[in-house]
Amino acid sequence: MVRMPIDDWADPRDVAYRRHKKKLPTQLPPVEAQPDALPALNAKLAELPALLRGGTCLNDWGWGMDDVVLLPLVRGFACVKGTAFPPQVEAWLGIEKTQMTDYREHAL
Repeated sequence: MVRMPIDDWADPRDVAYRRHKKKLPTQLPPVEAQPDALPALNAKLAELPALLRGGTCLNDWGWGMDDVVLLPLVRGFACVKGTAFPPQVEAWLGIEKTQMTDYREHAL
């Protein structure tokens, strides 16, 4: 995430704070393409619409902690070039309808 060229990570102090908070190494490791892993990622994302039992949320009774926990994890894959979000998953993420930055245009 911290490699995304957005205002949130423009200040090196913000990057350093996140790396300290998450107990990550100080230096960013090099980005290495893993084209063999992309089909597996997209296959798992293709399974996600079946879990959206509420249509635009995971539970049929509406938004809940399941959405709160899973949504940011799935959104993180927007940083990966070649990620194929099924339409239902894109609607669930709703990036374009919120203040969240859409990382897809900067994907590595």
